[in-house]
Amino acid sequence: MATDLSSFRQDSDSNTKPASLAGNVWQSEPWASLLSVAGIGLMSCLISLSHVSTRLVNVSLLYLLVVVLCGAYLGRVPALISSICGFIAFNLCLVQPTQLDASSECIALAVFLITALVIGQLTALLKARAEEAELRRSEMEILAEASWAVASEPQQTIALNKVMKLISNIEPVDSVVLRLIDGSQNGGEKVVHSIGNATQQSGPRLLQTFPVMLEDNRLGSIALTLKAERTLQYEENRLVESLINHIAALLERERLLKAESKAIALIEADALKTALLAMVSHDFRSPLTTIKASVSALLEDGNPWDPAMQKNLLEAADQETDRLNKLVGNILALSKLEGGAWKPRREAIPVQEMSSSVLSTFSDEENERIRLSLPENPSDLFVDPVQMEQVLHNLIENALKYSQPDQFVDMEVKNLGTQTQFEISDRGIGLPQGDEAQIFEKFYRAESLVESNIPGLGIGLAVCKGLVEANGGSLTAQQRDGGGAVFRMVVANVQGDSNE
Repeated sequence: MATDLSSFRQDSDSNTKPASLAGNVWQSEPWASLLSVAGIGLMSCLISLSHVSTRLVNVSLLYLLVVVLCGAYLGRVPALISSICGFIAFNLCLVQPTQLDASSECIALAVFLITALVIGQLTALLKARAEEAELRRSEMEILAEASWAVASEPQQTIALNKVMKLISNIEPVDSVVLRLIDGSQNGGEKVVHSIGNATQQSGPRLLQTFPVMLEDNRLGSIALTLKAERTLQYEENRLVESLINHIAALLERERLLKAESKAIALIEADALKTALLAMVSHDFRSPLTTIKASVSALLEDGNPWDPAMQKNLLEAADQETDRLNKLVGNILALSKLEGGAWKPRREAIPVQEMSSSVLSTFSDEENERIRLSLPENPSDLFVDPVQMEQVLHNLIENALKYSQPDQFVDMEVKNLGTQTQFEISDRGIGLPQGDEAQIFEKFYRAESLVESNIPGLGIGLAVCKGLVEANGGSLTAQQRDGGGAVFRMVVANVQGDSNE
C-alpha cells in the first residue's frame, strides 16, 4: 500500500496545530498575502479595462470571487487581506468622484465588507477541514498498514522492517534506528534494526529520540535523523509515536511467544519425564530383579552351587546387565539428541568397514542369522561412523529380537549414485497396520507388544531416526511382502556430499 505522506506537511494556518507550531504567517508565507493583494489588483485592472458595468452587484461578485479563491487556496489571513483590499477597491470603483454621497452606497460597502470577510473565513475553514480529513484518512491508512504488519507477519524482523519503513517514509525523516535495552549487567542499549542512511546534506541536522514503552516498562528507544533544517510537525510527531506503539506491541508479542514456547517445552519435558518414569520403572525393575536374584543365590550360605548352576546364574546376571546398560544408553542418546549435544562428525568411511564393525558387535550365534549383501563397487559414505554404527546395530538387533530363532535377517546395501541405501528386512511379526511412521516416535510400542514378554521402551527407533536425520539421511519402515518388516536407511556418500 503506497501512501503519500507529504500530506502531513500542514499549512501554517491550519487550526489543527498548536499555537506554538503555527508560527507567524507573515514570516512563514508572505507570498500568500502578497498574492492576495495582487489578485485584487488584477481584478481591478480587468474591471477597468473591460469597462464592465459598475453596478454594485457585478463589481461585488467579481471581488468576492477573488476572496473565495484566496480562502480556498491560500488560507485565512490571505482571505482576510483580500477582503479588506477588495473593500477598498470596491469603494474606488463605485462612482466618480470617490466620495460616498448616498446612504445606499455606504450600506452596500458595509455589506460587501461583511460578506467578504465571512465568505473568506468560511472558505478557508472549509479548506482546513478538508485538509484535516485528508490528513486523518492518510494517517488511518498508515496505522492500518502497521497494524496489519503486526497482526499478520509471523517473523518479527520482517514486521519491524515494515513498521520502521513507514516511519522513514515520513517526509522530514532521513533514517530510523531501533535500540533495545541490553540484558547484560551494564544495562545499556544496543542497535537491533535500522532503516535508511543519513544523506550528506549541508546545514544543521536534528537527532530526535523517542522512548519505546510498554505500560511503565522501557524497552528501548527509536532515534530519528531528520533532514537538514527540518523538524517534525505536530501531526508527524503524533504519527511517529503511534507507530512506535506498534513496535512496542511487536516486541511484547515476541516476548510472549518465547514465554509460550518455554512453557510448552516445560510441559512436554514434564510429560516426557512422567512417561519415562512410568516405563523405566517396569523395564528397569525386570533386569535388576534378575541380577539381584542371581547374586543373592550365589551368596547364599549352605551347600555350594555346582559349576553348571553357577555359570547359568552368572550368565543370567551378565545378560540382564547388558540389557540394563542398553536401556540406559538409549535414554542417554535420546537426551543428547533432543538437547542438541550430540552433533554428528561426518567423515568418509568405506561401506565394508562399517558393515564389519557392526557385525562384530553381535555374537557368533546371531551372526549366523545375519545375511549381508554388498554391491560390487560400493561408494564411501559421508557420515558419522559412531552414530551410523549404532543405528545399524539397533535396526539389526530389533530384527533379530522380533524374529524367530530359525529365521534370517537380511542387510542389503545398494548404491544409488549420490546416495547409499541400507535395507534391513526380517520375517518377524511385522509392523502394526497403519503405524509405519508412528513407530519412530519415542516411547511408542504396538498394543500387541505392551503386555508381551518382549522387552523394550520404544526408544531405540526414535534414536535411530534422529541420528540418521542429523546426518542428512532418511529412515523409513514398511511391511515386507510375505510377512515381516523392512527398514530402509538412505545416507549420502562422499560424491553426493562433495559440495557441502
